[in-house]
Amino acid sequence: MSGFDKDSLIKAQRARRRRMMLGIGGVILILLVSAGVYLGTAVIDRVFIAVAPDEALDIAQLEILDGTGWVWNDEIIAVRSPLKLQVSADGFKKEVLTIGDATWRRGQLDVVLKPLPATVMATTKPESDDVRWYLNGALASVAPKLTIDLPAGQHTIEARHPQFEPASQLVTLERGESYQLSLDLKPVKGIVEITSAPSGAEVALNSESIGKTPLHLELDGGEYEIALSLTNHDPRKDSFVISADKPEVSRHYKLAVSNRVVTFSLAPADGSLTVGGNTVASRETVSVSLPVNSRQTATYSKSGFRTQEIEFEVNSKIGNQIEIELQPVYGMVEVRSNPKADVSHNGKTIGTTPVLVRMQTLPQTFTVSQKNFLPETRTITPVEDTTRVLEVNLVSEQEHRLKTSPDTYVNSIGMKFKLFKEADYFTMGSKPGELNSRPNEFYRQVQLKRPFYAGVHEVTAEAFHKYIGASRIPTVGNRPVTGVSWTEAAKFSNWLSKIEGLRPVYRFTGDEYLGSDSTADGYRMLTEAEWEWLARKAGRNQQTIFPWGDETIIPQNSGNLADVTAKGYAAVVIPQYNDGHALESATGLFQPNPVGIHDLTGNVSEWTHDAYDHTVPSGDQVELDPFDTSNATYHTIKGSSWASGQVSELRVAYRTGGSRGNDRTGFRLARYLY
Repeated sequence: MSGFDKDSLIKAQRARRRRMMLGIGGVILILLVSAGVYLGTAVIDRVFIAVAPDEALDIAQLEILDGTGWVWNDEIIAVRSPLKLQVSADGFKKEVLTIGDATWRRGQLDVVLKPLPATVMATTKPESDDVRWYLNGALASVAPKLTIDLPAGQHTIEARHPQFEPASQLVTLERGESYQLSLDLKPVKGIVEITSAPSGAEVALNSESIGKTPLHLELDGGEYEIALSLTNHDPRKDSFVISADKPEVSRHYKLAVSNRVVTFSLAPADGSLTVGGNTVASRETVSVSLPVNSRQTATYSKSGFRTQEIEFEVNSKIGNQIEIELQPVYGMVEVRSNPKADVSHNGKTIGTTPVLVRMQTLPQTFTVSQKNFLPETRTITPVEDTTRVLEVNLVSEQEHRLKTSPDTYVNSIGMKFKLFKEADYFTMGSKPGELNSRPNEFYRQVQLKRPFYAGVHEVTAEAFHKYIGASRIPTVGNRPVTGVSWTEAAKFSNWLSKIEGLRPVYRFTGDEYLGSDSTADGYRMLTEAEWEWLARKAGRNQQTIFPWGDETIIPQNSGNLADVTAKGYAAVVIPQYNDGHALESATGLFQPNPVGIHDLTGNVSEWTHDAYDHTVPSGDQVELDPFDTSNATYHTIKGSSWASGQVSELRVAYRTGGSRGNDRTGFRLARYLY
């Protein structure tokens, strides 16, 4: 029977109950009265207990745990009140229930008892940690033992282990039964093949010597540690497992020849050491691991030394030592220079060129130096049995400065200068009998070879006002400064030289002029020769009489001269020439000369550096870079001005002299490059 067949079950149980109740019903009532129980209005009732499954029905036991009542076969008889009831049966789990009002009214309580499981405890012989337990073909656990609850019935329990043959058993279990089981495991039988190259190696299995390779072994399943050893070879260790899945194992071991440390002592250190074709780090002492009993070649080399190669054999003993000491190699170096110069090597002077020295074949650095020339440092590597020549052409400081100086620059107070590297040959002054010439215009042959910078514009009043001694000069913008004496112009030049770190040209003690320094690179006024070259020859194939050419007709826009607007200011004016300025004008308004210098025609005349005298030059020699160093009081003034209107004054050769400033004279700066 499964569940409750209520009709048949209740009819059978009630029929039996009625038969028995008829005989004893009155007895119970008499006993209750005899016991002195006064029921009053209390109701005595009964509940039928329907127990399932069928296996539990016939063996079920009812027990009242709490409350007043009686168990009569399959019924509970009691005064209707809450009652705690326990239902039990062998092989089933007990059930505890409470009978309440609803159950009394219904008159029946259905109880299903759950069967107790059987407990299986299984082990193996021998025991192992890695037993895999299978229940009815499904993996249940991996453990040394198996403890599991199973329902009553037949079950297959199987134990598997990699090193043993599988073992199983069919068991029949009862409800609530404790079943103990032990399965015998039989080891797997395996075959192991062990070989080595070279053969003859000693073999230890699990630390026990078993012979020399090759070996053929029959072993039980399990894990094994294997060790091989052979003289002059590195030992080998390994492990393997014999299992039911893999009962056959084959191992072949290639034994490497043992190494020994060979120590090289190298002198000098830090060369290139090659051992057996491999380059190794090169220090003073180097250790290299090499195969025992092998023949090796070591090569040690370093620049400047003779390479050494040795052959050696690595023995089995500890402490192989090899010493290598290289010998230096030398060659000859000859140092030549133009011009002759001092030669130093590693900071020590070794002679004057030409110098022939014996040097090691390493990069050797020489410095060749001579006064007024830039020193030059060169490196050369000597070659054995050869003389190498080191040719050095020194560059003079002047030549270097000429190559590296800018063609133009603007100085610290905004004045622009242009570089003239070498002027060609020309003549100054005028030839005797030349039209409009004057006696003081001495004919001279001149060549300017010394590079110099010339001011593109005349010195302006604004620039001169920055000079600390120029407070009396009104600032009138970009117009040329006038009313300045030659001495004031010279002092301005020295002031500007000092603030720019140049060596002053003019020498003064207070206001007393002592002369000039022709070697200084500071600011100065143009020499008379420089002024004439710029005005009549620079940028031209032929020198000219006037700044604009040889014609007396003045081209328009040539310069600020005594034009028609200067009438009333200048003694003589130039007819039909109008430059638009009655007096001096701003610098740079008119067309520059062919080399970019402004206002060499007109605007203001210019102080020059040279003394003004009437000494006739002697001979026909070409003067090279004429430079006056005297302490003369009077100095030459060159060039026309805004008041110049006569043809003679407009010629480049025209010259006059003085010492004091006036409203028609200014100055232009220059400086030697070196």
